[in-house]
Amino acid sequence: MDRPKIKANLTQSHPKRCCYSIVLGLALLLLIFSDVNSTLFTRIKSINFFPTAFLVVEEDFRWSNINATEYMNYIPCFGKYECALLDVPMDWNAPDSNPSRVSLAVIRLPAKVPVTDPRYGGAILINPGGPSGSGIKLLTLSGNEIATVVDSEISVSDSVSRPEAKYFDIVSFDPRGVNNTQPHLKCFPGSFPSDVWGYQVEAEGIPGSSSVAISNAWARSKALAAGCSQDNEIIEHMNTVAVVADMVQIIEKHGEWRQKQANLWLSSKAGKIITDGKGIGEIYSRKAIIERTKWRQGQEKLQYWGFSYGTVLGSTFASLHPDRSERVAIDGVVNATDYYQTAWLTNLQDTDKIIDKFYDYCHLAGPGKCSLNTGNSTPADIEILVEDLLTRLQEDPISVQASMTRGPEIITYSDVMMLIRVTLYEPFIKFAPMADLLADVVHGNGSAFADYKQHGRTPNCPLDHCKSSAPYADSCQPMTGSETMSGIMCSDGDDVSNHTKEQFQENFAALYNQSKWLGAYWSLYAMRCAHWKGRAKWRVTGDDIRGNTSHPILMLSTTLDPVTPLANAHAMSKRFPGSVVLELNAEGHCSISAPSVCAAKHTRAYFQTGQMPPQGTICQQEELPLIGKTIHTNQALSAEDNNLLVALKHIAKSNIYQFL
Repeated sequence: MDRPKIKANLTQSHPKRCCYSIVLGLALLLLIFSDVNSTLFTRIKSINFFPTAFLVVEEDFRWSNINATEYMNYIPCFGKYECALLDVPMDWNAPDSNPSRVSLAVIRLPAKVPVTDPRYGGAILINPGGPSGSGIKLLTLSGNEIATVVDSEISVSDSVSRPEAKYFDIVSFDPRGVNNTQPHLKCFPGSFPSDVWGYQVEAEGIPGSSSVAISNAWARSKALAAGCSQDNEIIEHMNTVAVVADMVQIIEKHGEWRQKQANLWLSSKAGKIITDGKGIGEIYSRKAIIERTKWRQGQEKLQYWGFSYGTVLGSTFASLHPDRSERVAIDGVVNATDYYQTAWLTNLQDTDKIIDKFYDYCHLAGPGKCSLNTGNSTPADIEILVEDLLTRLQEDPISVQASMTRGPEIITYSDVMMLIRVTLYEPFIKFAPMADLLADVVHGNGSAFADYKQHGRTPNCPLDHCKSSAPYADSCQPMTGSETMSGIMCSDGDDVSNHTKEQFQENFAALYNQSKWLGAYWSLYAMRCAHWKGRAKWRVTGDDIRGNTSHPILMLSTTLDPVTPLANAHAMSKRFPGSVVLELNAEGHCSISAPSVCAAKHTRAYFQTGQMPPQGTICQQEELPLIGKTIHTNQALSAEDNNLLVALKHIAKSNIYQFL
């Protein structure tokens, strides 16, 4: 499931341009200056522990310059992408005269073939999770690579006579209240107060880190919820069911756009010459093109790949619209009943097993690949190092003096626990740098950890015209945050606003007993909802999430997922006849956390032809964290499979897990 986003989240990044000078300036200074741990920090930074989400910036493109329309009006954006603002009702059940509207930010990576081509496979809608993950960021980070997974392995030039080869538009969007979609959920008068709040939360530590941490977090949750509830119409209309209605509108309007594009081409000179020519194949005839591209109003089907909370969106869509669910792949599966009950008790059953695997991998990798291994360290030796460090930090944080590139810092118990938290999501990428950072604190002076900690703080930069705007203006709002997540998940779930602090402490204890590594942080979910006042006008219950879809659902899970355990996928599969659970024998959140050609090829086959993997299929990952290639990858991959593996590694390294 998806982790709440505190503004000081060490992996969070932000696309606003004024922040780039900070990031680039810091990067430049890191090249110029060095301290005793510069080599270590360079190694950590080189694997993209600190993502910058929008490396490609279209200077002439501004979301604020697009007019929201009730049809898809795609315009070029961010280089190779196309963007649109889709105008939809705020309240899908309100009379047509209701003036309140939402402008959905939608982005498309165009298919490799035009819509008139028989190889055009339609649009695959993707969602990164969260809730409150930005689909715009997801697509700009990994759109090409996701297309590599789902598109035919046959190159476009080689598949001219192979209409069964399919190539897809990859489409995503920022859900209600999130990032570029307007209006925002307004909880702060501007970006600066939001930053200050986030730094205060970081300094106070996670629940259980001190004698007052729980009380501080309880008071903060109460204050934040009260502020978010003031004059926020969107608060009643940003939950999952409303987003599902938006998804229906997106696929409908994409169908309308598809038909318009085909008609424009057919009426063009080139279209007339080609389709009216002699000897043309039937599938390229005018009649066939019109039939393939026709907007089937009210009947357009969903093709979808959703991660983490995105599985709640996918399973809810499939329940409300089973006849429209053509290809629905849900990856890192959430137990819908638990989610909609605001319980959060079916997430951490396998979490601590992943840390045990870290100790094993570090032992097997040796000191050359794992910095916590001193040469002859057993898994138990490495575990003792980590446990002793945390025990010491609870009483005595480590002081780190200023360097040429940052100010002074302290390393706290919460800092290390937050590092472990983000690492659990993607061991393949982050086990090695986590070992480096922990070794820096255990064996060094903590300066590399301090660099990591300060580098991860990215301020929300207000837009220029925000200075002259009124407080709470949309232009002044932080793009997304833990408050947006609360706005979705708390209004989705059962009302727990009558819960007391004593009840929360019981919840904290139950979650800590499930996982000593993630339970304390995970308890913040229920705490935020304990004060949340906004209630969705239109919602479902967890027991409603079931259905017989027009094509079976593909459910994907790793063997050890930190927040959506494999058992969830099997439990949800029982609610959807014909669905299959594809297991990836790996650690991490969602199948994309551990590159596996096997899992990717099953996913591709599902989107290409609808083929389901056999029940009980278990795929292997190509490389183990810290160690490298597994036994089954000793044989050379084909050129096509190697290209697929390169794409999978890019997805894993692109830090889309900041949204999950």
